[in-house]
Amino acid sequence: MKDQSSITALVSAFSRAYHSHYDYPKVFDDSVAAKLITAEEFGQGRSNRVENMVKMAAGSGEPMKSCFSFTELERLLENADLLVYEHLSPNEINERYYNHRQDYLSAFETIHYIHAVKR
Repeated sequence: MKDQSSITALVSAFSRAYHSHYDYPKVFDDSVAAKLITAEEFGQGRSNRVENMVKMAAGSGEPMKSCFSFTELERLLENADLLVYEHLSPNEINERYYNHRQDYLSAFETIHYIHAVKR
């Protein structure tokens, strides 16, 4: 891996550059971060955020090992004596929490919100 950046370093630089460029009001301003990655890497960071999230989790030693359909998750919760009280898809999360925003933020396209309650 000579002359290749680690995925953790790339995601970190991308995140700092992205927030420095788009956040308003600015929480921090990191003008150096954008110089650490190429325009291509910046573009890939925007378009591959789920892939990058999975790689970063793996790089931190906590890989994402499971993926469940709603039916599978509902069954697992029932076995634990829990019921699904609310389920929001990424589109529903966007409608409820992000549509009123004027920035770049949006729900991750592969992450659902499930509120489970004890039976």
